[in-house]
Amino acid sequence: MAQRGWATIARIVESGSCPRDGDKRGLTGSFEYAGDRPSRWKAAEGVWLQGYWCYDWYDEVIKVATIDAATRRISLAAPHVYSLMQGNPSPRRYRALNVLEELDQPGEFVIDRGTGRLYLWPQPT
Repeated sequence: MAQRGWATIARIVESGSCPRDGDKRGLTGSFEYAGDRPSRWKAAEGVWLQGYWCYDWYDEVIKVATIDAATRRISLAAPHVYSLMQGNPSPRRYRALNVLEELDQPGEFVIDRGTGRLYLWPQPT
């Protein structure tokens, strides 16, 4: 982990398009992750990643298209505005949003859109 709550990209596999530079091909990026945590996530249930995909001054939240546990690869559902690059400084970092398996501290929540349930770990009173 780069900082508390953040994971780091082990290796960028596909940079994807760079819409910021006028690239309108719509190619999404993919990367390899370290560890086992993402292999437990259910991408079909709506996993989103907040990440600093290229530069530390620009974060973006992007939905996950697929997670391949065999290759430890996450494919994003949309391109990042600057594409996936090592930028400055390396390595790039991200964190999962809306993942029940990552609910681990007060103030966090997950929305299960399929059942209409909200899972909330309340703040202490």
